[in-house]
Amino acid sequence: MILYLQWYNFDLHIHSVLSPCSTWDMSPKKVLAEAKKKGLDLIGITDHHSVRNYPGFCKRGKISGVKLIPAMEVQTKEEVHLLLYFRSYQQALRFEVEILKKSPSIMDDVTAIKPQCLVNDNDMVIKVEKRLLLFSVDLPLDTVIKLARTYEVLVILAHINRPAFSIYSQLGFIPPDIDIDGVEIDNYTNCKPIIPKNVGIIYGSDAHDLPTIGRFVTQAWVNEPTWEELKLALRNIEGRWLRRKDDS
Repeated sequence: MILYLQWYNFDLHIHSVLSPCSTWDMSPKKVLAEAKKKGLDLIGITDHHSVRNYPGFCKRGKISGVKLIPAMEVQTKEEVHLLLYFRSYQQALRFEVEILKKSPSIMDDVTAIKPQCLVNDNDMVIKVEKRLLLFSVDLPLDTVIKLARTYEVLVILAHINRPAFSIYSQLGFIPPDIDIDGVEIDNYTNCKPIIPKNVGIIYGSDAHDLPTIGRFVTQAWVNEPTWEELKLALRNIEGRWLRRKDDS
């Protein structure tokens, strides 16, 4: 196999209309158009505890020329946010079934929060998720990671430099034996976290609206924008590596 390593732009932390904390604009057509406009090659739709909007976004991505990774954001019992990137949608969907068994069955009051919408590639709502997806699962961080590791997955600690919902804000430290592939840093600059050795660093926007997409971008020196290449780049294997776009 001939390798042609080059730079690709990733934003691997974007929420869709399935996340109750996002805006109505976060639909496949609009998100993929914005991603294309901002020069992104690979994105992750990281809704809370669900991957079910991936098919619509993936189909629209093929039209737009932007690739996607099946992903989700999990809030652990300690209220630590964890980003999970799966090799396949089928694996991610099976994990979702397992994780929702440990989630509270609190119904969404649509008068108090934006409805959580499942949409197709043409931005049509096909279902409204009534179970509120924002709450913590009833599993500690290490157990969530162990469950995720039964699948082909990349495990990333989300926005570790934030003052809320990060491992530093909730635990105060990163356990030395934690089984992660990397950490995410976003554009909050109020602290400089200690990053463990031998883990990769990604940079994500945590976008909940269109203007925020691509505000913080990971540049990947890889053969192609795929899950497999991201895995290599997180480990600095075979010449692959990652950097923040502004560091170019």
